[in-house]
Formats: sequence, structure tokens, C-alpha cells
Amino acid sequence: MSVLGDIEFHPWQCIAELIDNAFDDFLRQPSDQRPDQPSVWVSLPGRGSTPRDAEVWVRDNGRGMTLPQLRSALRAGWSSNDRFGHLGRFLTPNEPTAGAQPGRMDCRRRSLPLLHRTNAMTSFDPTRLPERTLSKSIEGPDGQAAVKIEALPITSGQRITLTFETVGPRWRQGVFLATAGQLVATGTSSSSLVLWSDSAPARSVIDVADTDGRLVLYNIWDSGRGRGPFESQSATSGMFVETLADRSHRYSCTDIGVEPDFSRLIFRVSIE
Repeated sequence: MSVLGDIEFHPWQCIAELIDNAFDDFLRQPSDQRPDQPSVWVSLPGRGSTPRDAEVWVRDNGRGMTLPQLRSALRAGWSSNDRFGHLGRFLTPNEPTAGAQPGRMDCRRRSLPLLHRTNAMTSFDPTRLPERTLSKSIEGPDGQAAVKIEALPITSGQRITLTFETVGPRWRQGVFLATAGQLVATGTSSSSLVLWSDSAPARSVIDVADTDGRLVLYNIWDSGRGRGPFESQSATSGMFVETLADRSHRYSCTDIGVEPDFSRLIFRVSIE
């Protein structure tokens, strides 16, 4: 359900979309196979529930899914519907119940508030930076792995060049960089830097004054929804990475929305 927190819908609209999906399938069924009374049941959290244990259940008496259909449906951006006129299913793989039965699909997740997204690493411990992290929800344009957090080897004394190549018009885009050490850019020295495409130079040069050997970076954005100094690490965000002939890396980034769009931000990083 974490994807739903990154779609520009009100929570009730997300539930309504799941209901609408059920009736779309009812209408696709041959009349002689359709249940006598096509029905959808919605169970909401009780007044005494907490964000940790609150659950929303949407059930129907339709024909259900095969296991391959279920696996596809639990991938963000996948849809069995037409491109126009139907939004389609957009759940994330949060723990489908084993042995899913026709007419029933249970999706649960643990330890995360309902319809909530956390901005991972907007604050961080520079001594415990993560390794390269792949997305579990989305893929690149041709099925390649999408990277949520990049980690590159660096050494003290090297120079990082970050070049913004393309920026989509939707909202503000940028890049977060960090190391367990010190990065220096335009007179600023810090263990982490935020470069916004609309305020940083198109080509930024960053000197590595000190490091533990790892540079961490990922795309950030500001959708204007008051989510903090920047937004990042949503269930539907990620970067498609290309290694170029000069050994630099090009990152094509997507942020939030039902369909991944890797043209939201494209930047290139070289380390010398």
C-alpha cells in the first residue's frame, strides 16, 4: 500500500480505484460466468486502531487471479487495463497471502502507517551510509533493475563532476550526495550536499576532501506538498543507470506517480 501514499489522490480516491478495478473485471467476465450479485466489501479501521495496526480490506466475489497475474499486479506501474480510461492496479509487493484464492486477494504490510510514506535519509548518520539499494517496486524502461540509492567507490583527493542534462517541467528536481567524510563544492564543506537543478550550476564540481571510500547519491524532488526540505525514496522512485564509454554514469530518474517516468530528471556523474 505504500505506493498509494505517492499518488496525487486523496485516500478515499485510492480505495475507490480498487473498487472500480473490481467492477471493471466483473464487466469483462462473460455473463454466464459472472456472479449473480457482483459485490465489493470494504472494511475500514476501527476507532480504537493505531497507525501501526490499522488495515483497510477491499474484497470482491469476482473470479480472482492466477499466481502469475497476482505477481504482475503487485508491481507498481503494471496494469491489465487499457492505457486510457482505466488507471489499473498499482499495488506493491507487501506480503500477498500464500495460496491466494479466486475472488480473494489479501495485501498486508508491517510496521508502516497506512497510506504513509517516509522520506528515507532526509537526515542520516554519515558513519552508516547504505550500500547500493535496488527498487523492489519498479523496473527500468526495458525491465532493468531500478536503483533507489547509488553507492560508488571514491578516494580522498578525487573530483566529482555532476552535470544536469535534462529536467522535466513537473516540479523541482535535484540530487542528494553524501559520504562519511567531507565533500567540498563552491566553498561549502559538508558530509552531504543537496544540488537543485534550478539553483546549482548545470555542471557542478565537487572535491572529495575526506571519505571512507563510498559516495552515496539519489534523486530528490519537491512536489510542493510540504513534505520537508525535499522528498525522496518513495515506493515509486528510482534511477535507471547507464555506464558510458568514458566510465561516467548517467542516471535517468523517476519520482512519484502511477506510471514510472524516467525523464523527470537526467544527470551524469564522473569521478576522476
